[in-house]
Amino acid sequence: MKNCYSPNDFKHLNSDSEMIQAAICEAAKYGAEVEIPKFNERTGSMIWELDKTILLYSGSYVTLNNCHIRLKDDTYIHFFANSNSEEDVEWWVKENRQYDIRIEGKGNVVLDGGNHNGIFESDFSKFEKDETGNWKYAGFVNYKGLPSISVNRGIEFRNVERVSVKGLRFINQRYWGMNFEFCSHGHISDINFEAMNHVPNQDGVDIRVGCNNFLIENINGYIGDDIVAITNFGRFASLNPNYLKNIDMDMAIHDIIVKNIRSYHTGPCNIIRLLNRGGGITYNVQIANVIDCTPEYAKSNDNRPLVGIRIGDIANYRADLAEKGEVRNITVRDVVTRGRFGVYVANTLVDSVFENIMLT
Repeated sequence: MKNCYSPNDFKHLNSDSEMIQAAICEAAKYGAEVEIPKFNERTGSMIWELDKTILLYSGSYVTLNNCHIRLKDDTYIHFFANSNSEEDVEWWVKENRQYDIRIEGKGNVVLDGGNHNGIFESDFSKFEKDETGNWKYAGFVNYKGLPSISVNRGIEFRNVERVSVKGLRFINQRYWGMNFEFCSHGHISDINFEAMNHVPNQDGVDIRVGCNNFLIENINGYIGDDIVAITNFGRFASLNPNYLKNIDMDMAIHDIIVKNIRSYHTGPCNIIRLLNRGGGITYNVQIANVIDCTPEYAKSNDNRPLVGIRIGDIANYRADLAEKGEVRNITVRDVVTRGRFGVYVANTLVDSVFENIMLT
């Protein structure tokens, strides 16, 4: 028994993923910390290469110390996920809730997506023209027989209470950087994204159905899509039919603070995005101190955000648009952007405040 375990304690194992997972499993027995160092004693390398998702448990505390972690080519995995988030677990029910999971980076910590694995969101969506001749989402498909696009999320947390992620730098994203569903009392801070928009949908932080009491702060870098997305698709958030029937938790997104965001976009999207559909409810969201760092010389629309803060939508996609009152109590203050719009509100919004919005 030790107070802190290292993957190098398990260098007799066959892969970096096995070493890290063994350290986390051993630490979980005693409530100990795990520290992933810069140097990999098994390979003699300064890079840890993952071929399996690292699973975290209630009480897991993982420190990344100046290390570089890379996803192995041709894998369909996350960097980290809570153990109950896997598809073979009913992660959406109260009895499978997990608690107190922390990932903390020290120094120059890099999470590297490596080479893209060829899975894209478009591989799973069917579109047909409606009676007006416009294209409309017509259902889920899997043209290529591939795993779900969700495997390309860098960090995946589902149904975790008291979760913290700090001090990380993401490069070569395969999809969204981080995803949270049915999580509460979360703290996400000091995250840097370096996404070149070489693949679609490079969101930064995604807060989704059932999340509440989050503080998201000090997020910076450049991103190919929304740097913070707060999206609630209600009962259409997942395609698992059991999930649609058996939800027994609060599905609203509420009591979220987003502050100190500094971003430069490599694709024409939004700095912060709020979107409701399918009966989902979002309320009590505060957004403040958002700075668009697009350089003065970036004249192309491809090199600046479309919108600073975008709320709602005007087109159905997978689920009906929000009804009046389902998006409410949104406060936006102190935004500076080079985007086409400072704040863009579509469909419906009530009881909200916008102050000090500046377009340069």
